[in-house]
Amino acid sequence: MRIIVHKANSLKFLLWFSFVVSIIVETFVTMKAIPDNQMVKAIQYILLLIPVGLSLLKMIAGRRGLSKKPFWKELKSGFIIVLAFLVLSIHRSYIAGKFSFESIMQLCQIIVPFLFAYIMVNELSELEITYFMKTALWMTIIGYIVVTAVDFGPVSNIFRISIVRSYSPFENSVFAEIASGLGAYFIYYRRKLPRYATAAVILNFLIFKRVLMLMTIVLLVISLRNKQDEKVSKKLVWIACVGWIVLIFSIYSLWQPETVRFIKEHFDFDITSFTMARVYRLWYVLENHFVSYGLGSTTQYIATHGSYLGAEFEMDFIRILFELGPIAIVVFVYEYLSTTNRNRYAFWLVNLCFLNLLMANGLLKYWGYTARIITIALINYGVNQREGSDVVFDRSS
Repeated sequence: MRIIVHKANSLKFLLWFSFVVSIIVETFVTMKAIPDNQMVKAIQYILLLIPVGLSLLKMIAGRRGLSKKPFWKELKSGFIIVLAFLVLSIHRSYIAGKFSFESIMQLCQIIVPFLFAYIMVNELSELEITYFMKTALWMTIIGYIVVTAVDFGPVSNIFRISIVRSYSPFENSVFAEIASGLGAYFIYYRRKLPRYATAAVILNFLIFKRVLMLMTIVLLVISLRNKQDEKVSKKLVWIACVGWIVLIFSIYSLWQPETVRFIKEHFDFDITSFTMARVYRLWYVLENHFVSYGLGSTTQYIATHGSYLGAEFEMDFIRILFELGPIAIVVFVYEYLSTTNRNRYAFWLVNLCFLNLLMANGLLKYWGYTARIITIALINYGVNQREGSDVVFDRSS
């Protein structure tokens, strides 16, 4: 693809360039080609925050301000989630008499995808967003190959893949979320970008995360049936909203140690194996009588107490319910579903994200959620088709 860059000193180019460089740096950090230290993180934040901040100031100073621009309603949903989590975290922190900076970090990671999507849809052109997504996909593919190269082995390894045993020699966790987010984007635009859509689908199957594979299959079926721009009924959205809230509360009760033992004894069903031992994280904090002091407190507790379980709680919905209580779940589920604008593709994308948050984690992998929320934003509003784009691509490629 031939790229012609104009006005390289403009704010819009700086914004586009910062997103591209940031995803490249993030990939190299994940590959461990660049050290994951405070200096590198500071450079990443500066690269992003300066152009993002200047772009927001520009939009605030504009005639329409922020509230009358596309994706404002969805951005407001993101802020409502963060505000609710912040208030509940402060409340828990006050009761426990302890506060963690981890709460602030996780709140930032939750709002960042909404903020990036809002700025991209309003400030960048379709081609600029597409090139960013293509760059992200190429970097993810390269990163995945480098990280898993030692496990590829002979071609015959492909026959060792087992859905039943949930095993693949090619499985990868570090690129799962970004690959899934990019898959959602390219599957939606598969007619315009068929080769990239194919590559994204193959990558998601190679990475071999069960729920994310299911997400890829469902979104691909919707796209192949040309149903991606249809609406679902308001009734279905409300059923999904209430259903998820009830399901999350029920699973939390089901995952309790005494319930798991009862089910194992009377029905011979092993929930610990079903959850791939993730339920042990919940048991660890329960059996140690840990009292939450806000969002992210269990992550910090597990990491600092030398748990053999690792540093991640894993099941995001269960973690949030434990850390913040039921109000946090209700707000999160309702506001996230409201961003879909009843679009069928976006509706199923969000619902399958919920399934992943119930069974595993990924909420704090903000580049993955950025790709998904950008996809939802483009479905709902399209993009700003201004003339005079600062980054122009040769359409013939």
